[in-house]
Amino acid sequence: MDEALKRIELTEEAFRSCREKPQYKFLVSISEAKHGEEFEIVGEDRILSFETVLEILDDEGFEYDILDRDDILGTYTLIARKNR
Repeated sequence: MDEALKRIELTEEAFRSCREKPQYKFLVSISEAKHGEEFEIVGEDRILSFETVLEILDDEGFEYDILDRDDILGTYTLIARKNR
């Protein structure tokens, strides 16, 4: 993976170990991203749903590749790139 790739965790573990909520960090990172910036997003539906993440990424001008999605466990991993 690219060294410039930033990891965003939207997981229960991140939620418990962080003073700032993972959802807040996600929204700030995505909204402040510059063209070409990339993120690896690892999440759980119970923290922020997969569909909501995709909707936010679409609204903010990101392309994304879904690396993993488990509907039974409610987990996902994707790479998102800012395009505009």
